[in-house]
Amino acid sequence: MAVTESRSGKRFLEITLLNVFFCILVVSIHLASSPLTTLKIDSWQYLVIMIPRRASAFVVQGYIFLSGLKMFLSRSDTFSYSGFLTKRFTHVFLPYIIWVLIYYLYFVYHRGFFPFSFTGLLRYIYVGDLVSPFYFIIIIAQFYVLAPLWRRLIARANPVLWTAFALIVTVISSKYLLNIIALFKPGFHFEYADRVFTSYLVYWIAGCFAGLYYDEFKKMLRESRTGITALFCALLAVYVYLYYRRTLTGSNYAFLEDIRVAYCLSAILFFYYISTAVVHRKETSSSSVTISPGIPMRSSWGMRLIHGVDRASYSVYLAHCLVIFELDQKLRQHTNLSIMVSFPLRLIVVYTVSIGGSLLWLKLKDAAGSRVRVRSR
Repeated sequence: MAVTESRSGKRFLEITLLNVFFCILVVSIHLASSPLTTLKIDSWQYLVIMIPRRASAFVVQGYIFLSGLKMFLSRSDTFSYSGFLTKRFTHVFLPYIIWVLIYYLYFVYHRGFFPFSFTGLLRYIYVGDLVSPFYFIIIIAQFYVLAPLWRRLIARANPVLWTAFALIVTVISSKYLLNIIALFKPGFHFEYADRVFTSYLVYWIAGCFAGLYYDEFKKMLRESRTGITALFCALLAVYVYLYYRRTLTGSNYAFLEDIRVAYCLSAILFFYYISTAVVHRKETSSSSVTISPGIPMRSSWGMRLIHGVDRASYSVYLAHCLVIFELDQKLRQHTNLSIMVSFPLRLIVVYTVSIGGSLLWLKLKDAAGSRVRVRSR
């Protein structure tokens, strides 16, 4: 979840922008969870919070797509599997383990949710269900462990055929994995179907091909932008409407999962195109880049902030729920604010503390690293 460089060392600003955007969406998803459990389903307030949250349902899939893309965008002819895993452990899994421990101690000693258990702690690390965003780490770990397979497959495979095959596997796995397991092991209760890599295979495979054929991928986005935009808008409307109808009436739409997968793919393509369009605008302007109409972003401070948030995004991903938990407890104890008042307050505080704290931690790490390098000379 950081800035990516190609084999030539070129930085890809569009990936940085998309990574920051995904980071912002992840925080918003978890901020919206609490209000949606208390608001009346048929109220306008519920819709105001539910619609953006449902529209953000592609974020984990987007991170998986970006991970596959970056793996092949920075691909070299030489590959050390042990070196690859060591780097991922250091930058991805070690911080994850540390934050699982932090959350676990917080729940045990500060909130008193359950007694300390070493085996329980190990289980939370392995399963990734202590805090809701952690399941992504378990999914991406499976893809990383299979890195040699992806390198051999992607280099030789037809992109269209294998992406279509991955799509079929993804739909079957996400809808019928429990049924498939029951065929081979009747009576076995498997709780973790939502974190098996096959249910996300199309996003990874599509990302790998996009990274391997990056220039062609961006050209496709540019040439197909009208169709991608129309498809995204249509699927967004259908997906949100059907999801709301299911929540409101209890109706069962057997094809809703298919719509969700299609929506996630269209959203990834749509926002990737938006990020490339923003970068193109920046490259054609010497003074600023327009993030949205009427909002210029000066390159002097704006880009430094964006690159800083990009580098700190993984820390934000891991830490923001702790800020939400503690803030919500304080609000319940000391205030009686309505949801429509507390929700904006929570947005401001959580974004400020989680992003600001992560940027401060990054600055302290950089300063400590500079001192070590100076002393080693």
